[in-house]
Amino acid sequence: MTSVFILDVPPGSTFGIDGHSWITGHRFCGIRGLSNGLHWAYYNISGVKKDYVNKIENTQLKGLESFSQGFFFYVDSLVLIFRYDHYKEMILGVEDVSVSEMGMIEPWLISFPRENGLLQGYDQDRINKTQDVRYIDDEYCFYHLIAWVTRNMLNCLLPSGWHVSSITSSDLDEVLPNLPVIETEPEMVFLPINSRCTWKPGALGREITEGFLDKSWELERILQNVCLGDSGRFLGEFQLCFIIFLFVSNGSCLEQWMKMLTLVSSCCRAISVFPDFYVNWIDILKIQLLYCPDEIYQDIFQECNFLKISLKNLRRNLFDAQVGSASIGAVKDAFTQLSLAVKQKFCLNIETQPDVSIRSSLVYGMKNDELFDTSESNSMADDSDDDPVVVFL
Repeated sequence: MTSVFILDVPPGSTFGIDGHSWITGHRFCGIRGLSNGLHWAYYNISGVKKDYVNKIENTQLKGLESFSQGFFFYVDSLVLIFRYDHYKEMILGVEDVSVSEMGMIEPWLISFPRENGLLQGYDQDRINKTQDVRYIDDEYCFYHLIAWVTRNMLNCLLPSGWHVSSITSSDLDEVLPNLPVIETEPEMVFLPINSRCTWKPGALGREITEGFLDKSWELERILQNVCLGDSGRFLGEFQLCFIIFLFVSNGSCLEQWMKMLTLVSSCCRAISVFPDFYVNWIDILKIQLLYCPDEIYQDIFQECNFLKISLKNLRRNLFDAQVGSASIGAVKDAFTQLSLAVKQKFCLNIETQPDVSIRSSLVYGMKNDELFDTSESNSMADDSDDDPVVVFL
């Protein structure tokens, strides 16, 4: 087990690792008992307000917090040392700490909580990440949120030393016109998903229509040409975006996560081509939604019925995919587990009656170039004669 020293963090700040967090006091200096593997740390730096009555600094009186920040780190030694840099306003790895200083503060290290297994690190040599997560003990619960994230991937996605904040932008963000160009921290490098042109170059007429309704060509392009056949690259980025959004509220990561979810759920032919990818992706999505706080679901994922529409799209495409294949059956089994999970946690029912057309309530939305669901409407008030409707022949 490893001791991680976190030095000079201002009292009253919030610091957490892998889902557990603490409000730092004057003696906070780190955590002991981390397992080998990849871990995720996040923090909000805050000053403490003075208790002028007692003329002392009161850690219960928190000052204004800075923007949220986080970083990944890999444990493969007995000791790791980080220090809060007051000039850069971020926690950085250091090596200039004397043995005597560490010996003096080591008794103050907080023991790493292990209840519910939320804090197990990702050790590639110890855990088989391809094992079906539906049958893995909860001992590695948090591990499943970052199981496909690797060090090579972090080097590509987060070139700023695996650090990210709530204001970190991505290379896909659109630059607002008429604004001065300023020097910023390195951008996150995401997979270039083109949601507005999901058909092959040179397509005409019917091919464009099919490419819009079934976005398999775009997913194949990403997996084969950009990821070079490594579907784990896509899965890892999907996990990384969720984690960074959830813990540091990064908008670029949320946007990319939603793009990836929309793309995968909008494919039909690709399900037969990449069945193993779909099984892994559905299991990842299930774990993410089970971990997701209710307020995030209500405020973000429930907006415009985004999650429900995406899952209904996925269900429709699963039933339209080529039948008779054992691999397709595995994908459907994984989706059944997902639908049961979201129904139990969020009371979200994405099942439909066998005699009801799944497609009948899906119409085309100009805003995001996607299908949206009108089945929740109980009146004709929102209907318009000008609404474009997708007609399936």
